[in-house]
Formats: sequence, C-alpha cells, structure tokens
Amino acid sequence: MAFTAFDQIDKLLTQPILLIAGSEADTRYFSEQANEMAKSDKELFFVKGSM
Repeated sequence: MAFTAFDQIDKLLTQPILLIAGSEADTRYFSEQANEMAKSDKELFFVKGSM
C-alpha cells in the first residue's frame, strides 16, 4: 500500500514553512502542490537553473 501525506498537508503543516526547489527539477510540482495546500505562513523559493 502506498502512503502519501499530501491529503493531510493542511493538518500537518501548521507551523511556518519554507519550501526550496530547483527551478528545473522534475519534482518541482511536489513543492508547488504543498505550497498551495499549506494553510500556515509559507514561502516557496526556487533555485534558478537547479535540478
């Protein structure tokens, strides 16, 4: 059975969060999705040109 915490992000991420992702990363969408779902203070920072 696979587990994903994305359906619980609004309950788990109650403290301020800083998400850092490479602008060219294949998994960038995970950070973007978590940023959209988090209800707390948040910031999404991209490292330009990084994978």
